[in-house]
Formats: sequence, structure tokens, C-alpha cells
Amino acid sequence: MKSVFDKLTIGIVLLALALTGTLCSGSTHPSTHQLTASPTSVNFGSLALNSTITQTITLTNTGTGVLQIQNVALSGSSAFAVTGWSGQMSLQPSGSLQLGIRFTPTAPTSYSGFLTVSSNAQSDEVVALAGAGAARGE
Repeated sequence: MKSVFDKLTIGIVLLALALTGTLCSGSTHPSTHQLTASPTSVNFGSLALNSTITQTITLTNTGTGVLQIQNVALSGSSAFAVTGWSGQMSLQPSGSLQLGIRFTPTAPTSYSGFLTVSSNAQSDEVVALAGAGAARGE
């Protein structure tokens, strides 16, 4: 007849084996949500007034879990606009999304802004934007 101590020991060993199998299979590791933007800043340089130029920013899920992109927003100057964003979406690990950032200066001045991408990653991804408007002949 086994003692309570023996039964407890067997239970602990079985529990340890079960947990080890679960940890080895990776099912108890939380997925990592990581979003990376490339490039991390865009300088459009000097552009003639009312002209438009577009640069591409690539957003990549560099984590191991499915990334939920909830929002893409611009702040700062209205001379910047986003193309290629149609609303909330999922990115599989290693998946990417390309966004266009248009710059259209309307006055001979410096412009700055930020593209902020909100997702289920630990923090928002922020891309700095800069450019300048130049009168013709400058």
C-alpha cells in the first residue's frame, strides 16, 4: 500500500512531466507582437510648391504572433497624407504592409509630422516626417 507521501510524489512527477511537455511544445509561451517600420524617418527634402512626391514605408510583423494593426494616423502638418491604408487588418509573422506617404507643400516653409501606427504590439510605431516647400527657382 502506498503512503500519502508516495502518492503525492508521483503526482508531482506527473505534473512536472506534463508541464515540461507543454513548455517544450511552446503552447504556454505568449506570442510576441512586434511591429517594425522601415524607414523610421522620412525627409522629403525641398519640393516645389503644390508638387507631390510619395515615399514608401514598410510595416513588418517581426514578432511570432499575429499582429492586429488598429489605426494609422498622421499628426503635424496637413502637407502629408497616407495612401494604402484601408482600415484595421492582421499581419501574420513576417508579413508586411506598404504605405505611401505623400508630401505636397503649399507654402515656402518647413513641414514636419509623424505617422503613428497603433497595434497590439507593446508600443505604437512612430515614423518622423519632414520636408520643405520651395518657391519656383529656389
